[in-house]
Amino acid sequence: ARQGMFLVSTLAIFRSWATFAQTTTLPRFVSDEGKERTARRRERAIESVQLAHRAGVRIATGTDFGGGSLRANHLAWEVEALVEAGLKPAEALTSATIRGGELLGEAEAGRIVEGGPADFFLVH
Repeated sequence: ARQGMFLVSTLAIFRSWATFAQTTTLPRFVSDEGKERTARRRERAIESVQLAHRAGVRIATGTDFGGGSLRANHLAWEVEALVEAGLKPAEALTSATIRGGELLGEAEAGRIVEGGPADFFLVH
């Protein structure tokens, strides 16, 4: 945290993968062993977020996964997963908005300010 590090959580990928069992026959997604392996990976990922959060590391949402594993509309899943991992709802929303801009060195990104760009989302 003192060195200004960020963690990009990518927790929503596990919820996305759970939906793959409906559209694929790949053992990684449909077999009991594959599902158990994914569940263990999810648990470790949540633990990593918890450790980083307790250490004061800034958490941002995002992904480096391609191939349709995670889509833009899954951002709400990421916010929910961060709350499940122990962040307060406001902290999770900050991770999905302001933190990305900070990570990229774009201080105005993710903020709703007078005269600023309309780069926000609503959660109902």
